[in-house]
Amino acid sequence: MTPERTALALGYKAFDVQCLILLLAALGVAATSSMLLIAHGVATALAAIVLTPGGIRAFEVTMPAPFVPLRADVEAMIPILGYRLCKLWQPIPLTAVFYPTLRRTGRDRDRGG
Repeated sequence: MTPERTALALGYKAFDVQCLILLLAALGVAATSSMLLIAHGVATALAAIVLTPGGIRAFEVTMPAPFVPLRADVEAMIPILGYRLCKLWQPIPLTAVFYPTLRRTGRDRDRGG
């Protein structure tokens, strides 16, 4: 993996976690950034192992686990589901709308890209 791709992957994950932190903060769920970072890392790793597309259910079950000792598991579940809704399901209808607008020119077809 090239350094550019590594930097882009780390940036994507950093913005992904930051989005979750801001969403939880906006909805008033008490959580520390380190707790969310660890929970997100564990949930993402577990979701990568599960054979469902996008780790559906594995992420949603694992992510609220750190909130149980805080007695905020029900409150935290709503933003987590909203986060997953925006991350996984929102692009599907947008893709259905914009996919027909994609066109490959002859030069692009000849190059294979």
